[in-house]
Amino acid sequence: MRTKLLFTSFIALLSMQAMAQDIPNGSFADWEDRNLPAEMGGGSYTSPSGYWDTFNILAPGSVSKAEGRTTGSTAALLESKTVDMSVAGMQGEVFTTSLLNTDRFLSKMTNEEYEQGIPTKFIPAHYLTFWYKYQPVEGDMAQVFIQFNEDLIIRPGITRTIKFRKKITEAATDWTFGYIDLSVDENGRSSSSIDWNINAYYIDITSSASSLSSSTDGKGASAPGSKLWITEIKFEDEVAAIQNVLSESAATSPAYNLSGQRVDATYKGIVIENGKKILLK
Repeated sequence: MRTKLLFTSFIALLSMQAMAQDIPNGSFADWEDRNLPAEMGGGSYTSPSGYWDTFNILAPGSVSKAEGRTTGSTAALLESKTVDMSVAGMQGEVFTTSLLNTDRFLSKMTNEEYEQGIPTKFIPAHYLTFWYKYQPVEGDMAQVFIQFNEDLIIRPGITRTIKFRKKITEAATDWTFGYIDLSVDENGRSSSSIDWNINAYYIDITSSASSLSSSTDGKGASAPGSKLWITEIKFEDEVAAIQNVLSESAATSPAYNLSGQRVDATYKGIVIENGKKILLK
């Protein structure tokens, strides 16, 4: 019976992996140096390779490479810093945040129209999933945001979009599973009801939500220092399959709630333990 259960769990895990759809460099393993133009002072900054860009262009060190969930794996670490936006043409504007997104900050700052996101012709799956840890300053909020665009080249005020987001308001010292349901947008509209063609998607991650990020929640934290670790960003068709394999080791039998957060023996409610749902009373 035990062999049969292990085989069933293994097949379920293989099925989950087959359904996962890659986001380029979604675990932030690859990084590169990029040059700044002379009008911004020259020099260079570091960013994850591919479609990603970071706030390191204005706040060096606000996004860096970090250790992931397992030995040898990788993640991105966002640390909120206070930044004077005068160099970007926003005189007198000061923000406290850190940004990581599939954008090009330089083109967005210098052109009315700009390329944003990763090409696609449809919403690839039911969920956007990821793993994160969060150490906020008091009252701060992180955010993972995804938007599907009518155009890859954004025309402000013209390009149509559909938006989804996950707000992270609580500290998470252990790696925590997070996801965004892509079937209904932030305004309650079904993603199947849009009457225009999707041509790109855009992901925006911030350790302190502000109007610099895809948010309307102010200028970020009142003080710098919030830290958000994030990795393994993927499109998935099933969340339950992931929740059923959250246990890292059957020998230690850790338990997780349905949000993917590890809980102890005092927790009351449904937990995932050894790949099974258990009701603790």
